[in-house]
Amino acid sequence: KSAFDAVGTKVRQTRRGDSFTLGRVKVRVVSPKSVSGEANEDSVVLLLEVAGRRILLTGDLTGPNEAAVGSICARGPPLYLLKVAHHGSRHSTSSGFLGETDPKFAVICVGPNSYGHPTPDTISRLKAEGTRVYSTQKNGTITLTIGASGAVKWQFGKSSKPVTSAGGSSGAGTSSAA
Repeated sequence: KSAFDAVGTKVRQTRRGDSFTLGRVKVRVVSPKSVSGEANEDSVVLLLEVAGRRILLTGDLTGPNEAAVGSICARGPPLYLLKVAHHGSRHSTSSGFLGETDPKFAVICVGPNSYGHPTPDTISRLKAEGTRVYSTQKNGTITLTIGASGAVKWQFGKSSKPVTSAGGSSGAGTSSAA
């Protein structure tokens, strides 16, 4: 909090059901319902909507909160993008959750680690759902731009090739539209 205060950032506590806008982006808080004191369970999960596309930012979402978020997302159209929870841990992104959210694309934010993230199980579940998977470990910095018309542009710091198995690699920077 002191770092935020030092730069004049306004900090606001938020819970499931809160909503606000950031320019053209509608933001809805879908988790947590209440604060438990357990860091992963208390991850703030945001459902964004911009130009008719839904994006879910999951933090370290797991367990019962994942089930609740999946149920909320199932009430709308499929997700355009899922930011995969907990760096692709085997404890997140269950088959049931993926069935309810039906993401077209997934991004896993992960670097070299001793936990084996992303796990082969998580990659397999995403691929079984028909989701195209990218990771910062393989693809580098990933930038998604959605224009007012709904036009989409993806940019990759390394490779634009989707993840096909757990583990990282490198490549040249590229761009594509999807």
